[in-house]
Amino acid sequence: MDKEEDAVHIRDFDAVIETYRPRVFRFALASTRDRDLAETVTQDCFVKAHHGWQQFRGEAAVQT
Repeated sequence: MDKEEDAVHIRDFDAVIETYRPRVFRFALASTRDRDLAETVTQDCFVKAHHGWQQFRGEAAVQT
């Protein structure tokens, strides 16, 4: 992947975070009832998603 493709990749994932972070955080907070833990869980979710982002084929919705 060249630098231009990398920049597009990052922008695309930034949009995913911007769109889905509030929903993931609310779910984590409702599940844990602990704001700090919910923040950690949310961050961990997006770190894991970012690591697998290049393998995402678009056959399912991003939110799943």
